[in-house]
Amino acid sequence: MPSVLDLLVALNPWWNDKPFEAGIRRENYFAKIQKYLKTGEIVVLTGVRRSGKTTLLFQIIDDLIRNRQLDPRSILFINCDEPEVTRLDNPLETLLETYRRDVYGGDAAYIILDEIQTIDGWERWVNYPPLTQGACCRGPLRDTRLQFNGCEG
Repeated sequence: MPSVLDLLVALNPWWNDKPFEAGIRRENYFAKIQKYLKTGEIVVLTGVRRSGKTTLLFQIIDDLIRNRQLDPRSILFINCDEPEVTRLDNPLETLLETYRRDVYGGDAAYIILDEIQTIDGWERWVNYPPLTQGACCRGPLRDTRLQFNGCEG
């Protein structure tokens, strides 16, 4: 099993200026998501399987790096369905703390969580202070105690 840092590096190729597939942009959905990201609010994408939600997440990452010229290390993507992630004890805590300690200690970061519903207790980590500038989460919400602003997509 790779180290936690190696796992994060593999999930975030833009940290090392490696190419990644962002697919064909669907401007209608993309514009809606961008509107919410500018507010710093949490964005939740839901939709049927294989409808392009993960592709939209990668398009957001691409836009943050290319057009907003953010430090690529200020963008953390976690595929919560990744087998190496699911094997971790307290996966979000472990990944977020490794990220903050070893990758990016800046004031704010974009945290993008794919298949978040696979992690028990995920809602405690979505607004991980003081790290979070914005978060995109993909997957059905199982806990309605939190209020999210987001897009259907």
